[in-house]
Amino acid sequence: AMSWAMDNNLALRAEALEKTVAHNNRKLATMGMLPNLTAQAGYSWRSKQSASSSENVATGVQSLVPSTSSERQSTTASLEASWNVLDFGLAWLRARSEGDRALIAEESQRRVAHLLALDVVTAWDRAVAFQHIEPALKQSRVDLAAALRQLEAVAASRLRDPVDVLEQRNALLLILKRMDGLVLQMDQSQDELARLLGLPAGASFALDASGTANFGALPIADIQALQYVALLNRPEIRQSLYAKRAAKRNGYKRIIEQFPSLLFKYGTNYDSNKYLVNNTWDDASASLSIGLMRLASLPLQRRQVAIEREQVELQADLQATAVLSQVAIASKATKSSARVLCLSNAIADTSSERMGLLDLRAQAAALDQLSLVRARVDNMLVTIERDMAAIDDRRATLMMAQSLGIGALPEGITSTAGDERVNAISGWLQGGMQATLAEQLVLVEEEFGISATSQKTDDDKNDTTAGGQSLCL
Repeated sequence: AMSWAMDNNLALRAEALEKTVAHNNRKLATMGMLPNLTAQAGYSWRSKQSASSSENVATGVQSLVPSTSSERQSTTASLEASWNVLDFGLAWLRARSEGDRALIAEESQRRVAHLLALDVVTAWDRAVAFQHIEPALKQSRVDLAAALRQLEAVAASRLRDPVDVLEQRNALLLILKRMDGLVLQMDQSQDELARLLGLPAGASFALDASGTANFGALPIADIQALQYVALLNRPEIRQSLYAKRAAKRNGYKRIIEQFPSLLFKYGTNYDSNKYLVNNTWDDASASLSIGLMRLASLPLQRRQVAIEREQVELQADLQATAVLSQVAIASKATKSSARVLCLSNAIADTSSERMGLLDLRAQAAALDQLSLVRARVDNMLVTIERDMAAIDDRRATLMMAQSLGIGALPEGITSTAGDERVNAISGWLQGGMQATLAEQLVLVEEEFGISATSQKTDDDKNDTTAGGQSLCL
């Protein structure tokens, strides 16, 4: 499903096109550094000869008879190369800025791919869980409807205390409401998965859960070491660095635009006019020009450059702060989801054991049918909540990886396809992701002297027994 989404998800395809456009703009900007080469050809004709005479300016007497030096029709051709030093410098800076924008587009595609993989895993897990539990849900609805009708009959007969009947009816309705809330979350997951996979809205399909990848927890490390890993890997941080570099070059461009323009030209020409002594000739020129009025804006340009750099620096600081906060939040969410999963497993085990005892009582006619239906539906809902807790725990693990810039997809996965891509993603989830984080933690410890060893807090120490088992109960 993750591989399918990479080929068909519209948002990711839009990011891929954005990256392609950015790379093409970089190539076009590079072409701007080349000299201009102009080829020109022309044909001219006039109805009468272009003849003229001369006059003595002192006496006003005609000094020459009318004569001509050009034919009535002629053809011309020229090839001229020109190179503007100022334009070359601006084109060089522009090409580098477009290169930074291309790198920003690549990081944006990487960020969208990681978020897409995270959403696909969650939608897949919920859709599979709903597909597995759907038959039991339908049967539970039938049993609840029958139990409610039975309670209405008991209330009408007035054979039991009305308060007791209403309490039982209220308990069944609360179970039904709880069921509807869980079913809505799980039922919407198939539509969400269809959207992520680029399938038509409302598409119906069955999922094969036999190949679902199971992956363990990420290596435990100190929060400061994890934050260093995030600063090294997050696409948003890299985008900020590229944006700062692009802003710096844009400042250079604003200043250089005020420099004089130095233009060199060299060309070869041809004219078919028979009166010319030389029908072919070469010419060359050099010119220097400067816009004097533009110099007046130089102080304002410098002030604008300083403001833009300050703006980019501030945005980079805000992005870094957000990344560090996301790592801290994801770390706490991972611990919380693990604790909730532990509690859900304990509750599900207790409910299953209780259900076994109630089934024995029902066989011995020591339990009424209403209580048995209520217990069975409640046990089923506890099982669903345990599955949801497991799904949330998997999502929390992937969110932690995504907050560190590692994500649920290996690097360079977009260049592969088919079974090779599927195997690469599976291997990444089952061990590659954890191994990469371990390598990054070692790198942080070596380069920055930040110990990656997690330091247990007092709360963590109190949460473990002498046997080392979690007191999630």
